[in-house]
Amino acid sequence: RGGRDLAGALYAVAAGMAKRVLLADNLGIAAGNGWARLDELSAPAAWLVILGYTLQLYFDFSGYCDIAAGCARLLGLRLPVNFDSPYRSLSVGEFWKRWHISLSSWLMDYIYIPLGGNRKGRRRQRANLMATMLIGGLWHGASWMYLLWGGYNGALLVGHKALKRVWHVPAKLKENIVSGSIIRATNILITFILITIGFAFFRAESVGHIGDMATAIFTNFH
Repeated sequence: RGGRDLAGALYAVAAGMAKRVLLADNLGIAAGNGWARLDELSAPAAWLVILGYTLQLYFDFSGYCDIAAGCARLLGLRLPVNFDSPYRSLSVGEFWKRWHISLSSWLMDYIYIPLGGNRKGRRRQRANLMATMLIGGLWHGASWMYLLWGGYNGALLVGHKALKRVWHVPAKLKENIVSGSIIRATNILITFILITIGFAFFRAESVGHIGDMATAIFTNFH
């Protein structure tokens, strides 16, 4: 068992270092250069910049968590998983169960549930979701952009709850191998795009910066 723990710990540290040094650092350079030259970007290039930052953020943060978990395991401690393949989520709600799980769990236990959770009606639930995500945004720092990022994700969660009540995919389509795979892939892609757009708020330095990125995305088709 000691040998397996050592091997697992070293693997986690090595994987975390690879994520941060080989992937996150290089993606960060490319994304940073893009954000610094928004007026020069075509629409496809602007999308690539946002995508690069989305991947950078994941590899950097999950890599750090891998290193921390590996070091803890060397000391005989087991840290809980903090990232569970979040970009494979089928919905925004599922994403927040897979991304930064320690923070998501804390927000659920100490903000959302004490506010009433889903126990006091739909309107109250929507308000609780929005308040929780706004606080989650401010947890990252006292910035309007973090607040906007939290509000954006709160709106996505509220919209997801509403959509689940009115839109139901027939069970036969889900069970069919072909149509089920298409539905699953479509859900993953839509969720990933929505989350990627949200991380633009997280990265931008100001509302004007977001406006410049939106201009590049939707108008610079050259």
